[in-house]
Amino acid sequence: MTIESCMISAISPIVYLVLYAMNNFVQYPLMVIQNQMQVIAFFVLVLRIIQGKTWTRRADVDITSHSLPSEGLSF
Repeated sequence: MTIESCMISAISPIVYLVLYAMNNFVQYPLMVIQNQMQVIAFFVLVLRIIQGKTWTRRADVDITSHSLPSEGLSF
């Protein structure tokens, strides 16, 4: 879950660099909101940590210990 929170701050500079290299006019509004997106991503990350929705030391054990249901899926 923390990867999704950091994805905003990871992808926005890449998009900006592509737009800058293409000399696209969209780079200017994106440059203005890029800092805001990075701050929002940080706060989302902190919120998920506070809520306990991040990866823990026990998460890998919890994931591997779950088994698939014995009955088939029905739609």
